[in-house]
Amino acid sequence: MARPNTFQLYVRDVVVEIRDRLREAKRTAKGRVPGSVDRAFDDGRALAFYEVLSHMKNQTVSFGIRLTALGLDGIDPEKELTSAP
Repeated sequence: MARPNTFQLYVRDVVVEIRDRLREAKRTAKGRVPGSVDRAFDDGRALAFYEVLSHMKNQTVSFGIRLTALGLDGIDPEKELTSAP
């Protein structure tokens, strides 16, 4: 396997950060009052991070890049969104 370059390491780091932010938004939303503006905001944040991960994964496949190269292997965006925080 080729040594990762700076761009590859950057994307891998961003993937980890987005995944962490998705989990944090879900955790925060869970602690909010259902139906409140704060809950809706945090649910929306979680959905946005889900969309980003899903799009990144789809584009990676479309460009013929191995998911492992960018740290997207083992990530199921739908599972990330719907699993317990």
